[in-house]
Amino acid sequence: PKGITELVKLEHINLANNELKGSLPEGIGNLVNLVSIRFESNQISGRIPESIGTCVELESIRGESNELTGSLPKSMMNLKSISTLHLQNNHLSGVIPSELSALTDSLRNVWLNENDFDGGMNTFCDGEKNIRLFYADCFAMSFPTIEAEVDCSCCTICCNDERGCIPN
Repeated sequence: PKGITELVKLEHINLANNELKGSLPEGIGNLVNLVSIRFESNQISGRIPESIGTCVELESIRGESNELTGSLPKSMMNLKSISTLHLQNNHLSGVIPSELSALTDSLRNVWLNENDFDGGMNTFCDGEKNIRLFYADCFAMSFPTIEAEVDCSCCTICCNDERGCIPN
């Protein structure tokens, strides 16, 4: 609901598993005290708003299993407290912005598999490397030949559409 962006003292949102449709409101950036947002397993579509970067208290984003599109916003580099980023099983695409390397000190759990990213995930491999679980579409095989969708030197779990996921 649009009115939710006016609740500026809100710290936690849990909208998981509600068959919700629509997009994330641009005004989400008004929620400057937001610590966690869960909207997984719905039918949320569209881009992640650039304004998400003003939610600097965010520690957890759980938006997996939706219909999100576009690339990760560069403004996410401002989320210095983020430890959990679960955006797997969407339609996110593009190259991971290099600015997101600023998050490697706080990130612990990153799930970006089952998307359409290009290039590499090594943006997250720089820095302190505190990531404990990192899922990405980096699973390749020589026979039968299956190329990895992305390159990732620090992923802990590599996945692909045909074979599932394996430890890296």
